[in-house]
Amino acid sequence: MRCQSCGNAQAEQIKIRKVTSFIIWFNTSTWNYPTCAMCAEGLYFEFQSTTLKAGWWGPLSFVFTIFNVPANYNAIQNHRSKLGTVEIEGDSYPRPHLAALKDGGVRIVLLIVAGILFFAFNAANSSPSSSNSYTPAESIIGTCWTSGDPAYPTGCSDWDADYRVTFTTADWNDCPERYLEGDATDDWYYACLVAN
Repeated sequence: MRCQSCGNAQAEQIKIRKVTSFIIWFNTSTWNYPTCAMCAEGLYFEFQSTTLKAGWWGPLSFVFTIFNVPANYNAIQNHRSKLGTVEIEGDSYPRPHLAALKDGGVRIVLLIVAGILFFAFNAANSSPSSSNSYTPAESIIGTCWTSGDPAYPTGCSDWDADYRVTFTTADWNDCPERYLEGDATDDWYYACLVAN
């Protein structure tokens, strides 16, 4: 087999992909040809660099990038194992490696992707009600309300804060003064108010 890039007779098949994107537009390019060691290293560096810089800017291309970065790494490792030396004018030399993204770059990218996914998952699964163990009826305790009809919530230091919720109950007769009615997930409750 001859290298499709330079014509060198010492070549092995390699399949690597490049992803470029911008918000909703993205493009993938694939190199799937016999390639010599020198050209494979150069293509790997070019494709991997472009993918890492420009492959994650859109939602679909981000997914492609997550899969293509490790796939490219595996492809170059396989190619390196097949062509460990380079023949130049009858002499055998160790294969050169472009060190910029050789081994550590993939690990760094995977750590960054894992961190992004971790924070995205936590942000999607957190809500104000899940951050405490209060039921909706208990979460109203300590809030302040106006005396109008209907009453409105207000800051406890505001001039119109006439009442404060001291406790909740299932029976309005337990409230010493006024009360608010509330529905907390199919359980009716009364929030007892005292003068603020």
